[in-house]
Amino acid sequence: MLQNSQAQDSLYVIVGQTPPAPLLSANKNPANVNEKVVLVANGCTGQVVWSDATIGASRIVALERTTEFRARCVTAQRCTSSETKLEVQVKLSPPQIEGLKEVCEGQNVTLTARGCPQETRWQDEGVGEVRTFRPSVTTTYYAKCIQNGLVSNNADVLVTVNSKPAPPTITKNEQTADNVNEISLHANCNGATVRWDNGSTQPIINVIPVLATNTYSAVCISPQGCQSESSRFTLSLQVSKPELTVSNQKVCTGQSVSLIASNCNGSYVWSSGESTAVINPIVSNTSQFWVKCKTSA
Repeated sequence: MLQNSQAQDSLYVIVGQTPPAPLLSANKNPANVNEKVVLVANGCTGQVVWSDATIGASRIVALERTTEFRARCVTAQRCTSSETKLEVQVKLSPPQIEGLKEVCEGQNVTLTARGCPQETRWQDEGVGEVRTFRPSVTTTYYAKCIQNGLVSNNADVLVTVNSKPAPPTITKNEQTADNVNEISLHANCNGATVRWDNGSTQPIINVIPVLATNTYSAVCISPQGCQSESSRFTLSLQVSKPELTVSNQKVCTGQSVSLIASNCNGSYVWSSGESTAVINPIVSNTSQFWVKCKTSA
């Protein structure tokens, strides 16, 4: 009697464990534009697969804008974890503003905002790395960087405007001790430094005017280096008419006559070309002589 026989086949199903989701981190967050950032996925028992198909537990990126990164863990059994997200914030650094921090009233100031990779914008909506302003009072200027929709914080600089001092008051005092022609000029700057047109920085200068009209000028310089408007002082010489006397108005032919000039604070100029106070010409006929007083150099 035959017995029934049965064949049996077995199949084993291996069930893999779902891995834990990776823990994403960045060494810099927020980061500057185009700055290198290292992304790391920790806690993954298999491969780390990023949303852009990049594989690896770490990667280096350089970003132009805020970006979201996603990654999963995938085991050898192709078991996949849930997705983890990490947003890396990208910021735009403000510019560095260079230029004078102090100017004098009426002066321009040129400011340079360095460090903007794309666009530099100032508080008056002017665009450009270098700008020139003329502040009338102490003013704070602002600039920011703009790139691909990102806007940096404002950088600012305070420009102090220093007032110009008042022009000097110039007075004169005639001196008689050493030289009657020497005149003392005094410039009063009320505590500021005086500077004369001859370069002197002394409040008092002594001058000897030699022209019919003599002009002297001075300015005041403040401790901040600001210069006042110029003050002018004019000295006019009183040109005197020389007096002429003669030793003898009636002489014989071939005789000399003494002509004496006086009352001149300059030099004499005779019609004969001589320049002394007394001349002794020899006359041969009736002659006329004249003399001038020259006060210019």
